[in-house]
This record gives sequence, structure tokens and C-alpha cells, in this order.
Amino acid sequence: MNLKGPLGIASGNAACFLPFPVIAPERFEDIAARYEAQSPEAFLPSGSHPTIVAGYAAQKASLAKTLRSYGSATYNLFLLGAPQDGGASVFLHPLSRGTINIVPSDPYFTEPRVDYRALTNPTDLDVLTEFVRFTRRCMLFFPSKFPPWPEIWKWNLCSKQRQQF
Repeated sequence: MNLKGPLGIASGNAACFLPFPVIAPERFEDIAARYEAQSPEAFLPSGSHPTIVAGYAAQKASLAKTLRSYGSATYNLFLLGAPQDGGASVFLHPLSRGTINIVPSDPYFTEPRVDYRALTNPTDLDVLTEFVRFTRRCMLFFPSKFPPWPEIWKWNLCSKQRQQF
């Protein structure tokens, strides 16, 4: 038996890996087009080296194809066995990019500076919003597990929380 890769992780007893067009059939093309139209340097740290910008431009083209593809998973939902444990949805290909930099004054004994830059690309929030909508549609048979929409916005996707990242 081959127990390698994400399917070999013992974190739940039911999982699905779905492409973005299945998650957001009416909106995936608009979201992908808006992401594709972004300038590569617009959401990278200012002063990024031209090779970094060029590399991200190539990666961005690939990620835009992934957002449109029925053959590439973007969303992962896994459910745990106990009712109180619930489950989690995972954004498999986030679009924001962080940085890892060494400290020039002490490159050997100082930990590198890590800036995750989570949710710095607004398209991440668009995709996550579609994940929440999809998950709520799928989980209607567990109404007590999910707060009403206004509560979700306060709880997970509000602009104040986005600024904290």
C-alpha cells in the first residue's frame, strides 16, 4: 500500500479535492480574469528584483489556468469522525506571496525574516468567499454548525482581520 502524499495523512475520514469551477461555477471565470489582469509587481513587496517579478508572472499565469481548470484541485474539504470535530476547508493554491530574507548583518546565527503576506492579494479573499459559500451549500444538513452569514463575515472574512495579516 502506498501511503505517501496528502491522501496518506491521517487527519480525517472523508475528504474531497475539488476544482474552482465546481466551487464557483458562475464566478470562477470573472475571478480568474481579474487575477490574470493584475500586474505581477502590484502585490509583491516593493523593490522586488526583476527576476522575482518575472518568476511570479510565470507562476501567476499557471495559477490563473488552475483557477479555470476542471482537472486541478483548488479546494480541499476534509471531515473528521466526531460531530464536535467538524472539518476544515483548505485553499490549496493561495495567490498571495510572502518573503524570506536573511539578516545581512548576521546571516549565520540570526533567524531569517519571514513575512507570510497572507491575504495581501485581494483575489485570495474572493476565492475564500466562494469556498465559504460552497461549503455552506454542501453543509446545509448541519445547520447548527454554521452561524448565519453576517456572523461569518465578522468571524472569518472581515476587513479588520484582513488588515491584521
